[in-house]
Amino acid sequence: MRSKEEWFETYTATRYLAVFLVGFFLLSLGSSIFSPEAGGQGKNSPKLVITPAEVEYKRKVTVVFSGSGFKPKEELGIEVELGGVTSDVSFLMKPKPVVDERGAFSSKWVLDAEIRRKLFEPKTYGVEVVDASGTVLAKGRLAFKKVDEKAAKKKN
Repeated sequence: MRSKEEWFETYTATRYLAVFLVGFFLLSLGSSIFSPEAGGQGKNSPKLVITPAEVEYKRKVTVVFSGSGFKPKEELGIEVELGGVTSDVSFLMKPKPVVDERGAFSSKWVLDAEIRRKLFEPKTYGVEVVDASGTVLAKGRLAFKKVDEKAAKKKN
C-alpha cells in the first residue's frame, strides 16, 4: 500500500498532466474554429453583404454586393443559381468585384434581363464568393420578394 506522500505525488502529477492535455486540446480546437482557412468565424474571415436584404422581384432593380476580410487585389467570382444552373455572375456587375488594398469590395448588379427572362423566381438563392481557383470564401443569400403590382399601381 502507498503512503500518503506517494499517493499525493501521483495525484498531483496526474492532475497537472490532465490540465495540460485539456488546455492543449482547447487551444488546438480554438485555433481551428477561429481560423479563416478553416471556414470559421475568425476576425478576418471574409464576409459578404447583399443589400437590400429582400430584393423586389421586378425589372431594373439594383442589388449591391459588398464584403470585407478578403485578400487584397484579389479578383472574385460571385456564383448564384441562374436559370437552374450555378453561374458566375461577376461579369454582370459594375465594377467587377476586385478587392481593394484594405480587403474590401463593392459591386452593383442591375437585374433586368434576368427577371424578364424568368431566370430567377421570387424565392431565396444561395450566393457564394469564390477565388480564382474556385475556393468558396464567403456565402450569402439573395432573397426575392413578390411585388404586388396592383398595390404598386395604386400608389402611383
